[in-house]
Amino acid sequence: VQGLPGSIAGKVVTGESPPPTVTVTVTPVQGSSSKAVATVTTTTGSYTIPGVPTPGTYDLSLTAPGYRPGADTEVLTGGEQDIANTVTLSAQPGSISGTVTGGTGPLGGVTVTATANGETFKTATPTSGAIGTFTLGNLPSPATYLLTFSDTGYGTRTVAQQLGPGQALTGLPGSLPGGAGAIS
Repeated sequence: VQGLPGSIAGKVVTGESPPPTVTVTVTPVQGSSSKAVATVTTTTGSYTIPGVPTPGTYDLSLTAPGYRPGADTEVLTGGEQDIANTVTLSAQPGSISGTVTGGTGPLGGVTVTATANGETFKTATPTSGAIGTFTLGNLPSPATYLLTFSDTGYGTRTVAQQLGPGQALTGLPGSLPGGAGAIS
């Protein structure tokens, strides 16, 4: 027995302002069709999906670029105007990579430190192979990182870098001023 069409309304939270574009896909749990009955997008965090066949049980899949997918299951009776559970999407980790140079070319042995929200991540550039390159992976995002480049015989340079949700920043240039020394 088919009921009157229903609807599903809900909210998705990402912690970003303004919120990213989130896609909500509604798929029936039971039946021979796993084809989506509706797909909507929201840029405000609120969504409404009208005309959902009832009665039925539906899986909601919520996705946004740079975020881990979210899910919810809703059961609708005939003609029900359902209020879905609020779904919180968490950002995927990000990464920052680039090459450190000093006057004459890539520099090996440079310490690269990234600090954000009280957490510190470190790496060093290789002295053979891909000299001067660095990658800081699995960084919590979104965040603004203070990147510090330092090496003996060179100065220290600190730059601020914004890392968006799940963003992979590549090709970040890092240069160190040369000639830092000591007099005794």
